Amino acid sequence: MIEAILVRHAESEANALGIVNGDPSILYALDAAGRDQAAALGRALAEDPIDVCVVTQFLRTRETADIALAGRDIPRHVLPELNDPVFGTLEGRSLADARAWLHEHGPAAHPDGGGESRIETIERYCDGYARLLDIPGRLLVVVAHALPVTQMRLAVEDGRLPLTLEGLPPGHAHPFRVRADDVRRGIEVMRAWVRQAAGT
Repeated sequence: MIEAILVRHAESEANALGIVNGDPSILYALDAAGRDQAAALGRALAEDPIDVCVVTQFLRTRETADIALAGRDIPRHVLPELNDPVFGTLEGRSLADARAWLHEHGPAAHPDGGGESRIETIERYCDGYARLLDIPGRLLVVVAHALPVTQMRLAVEDGRLPLTLEGLPPGHAHPFRVRADDVRRGIEVMRAWVRQAAGT
């Protein structure tokens, strides 16, 4: 890739309910507002010569891409490394509950039931963005989730990540453009955060 357009998926039913969903086998479709947002994204990207569309394993990213790129013959690539975090027993709980648990237990803690620590999630995002760099094509559109898009934006714009990973999430279906060198720099910032959070 030469350049990527990073996009948080459009609003889903889970977003409207205010709950977390890190299990792609639990299907939450876009709601009516989300379908409108995805259509607006398509209009915003209409003149962009997109070579490849990258999505995650979640229905909400696929539906966003389907609507935004309707009528365009653009190859699809699934990148599971940019999936939302695995929440374990926090799955389906409110976003506020999940954030409170993470603040209380810290970035190295694993939620019960096979949940990921924040350190593991950010390591996975580093791997995902590294794989993204190897996908052929000049311009990629990447429909992912709030956390991976927010962390790359903070890494590129601020050159650092706060230890708590707090940051204003991107709006639904709002594009954020990065070049390959930005992504490489962002990966290094995220890896530095992992080392700091792990105390190494």
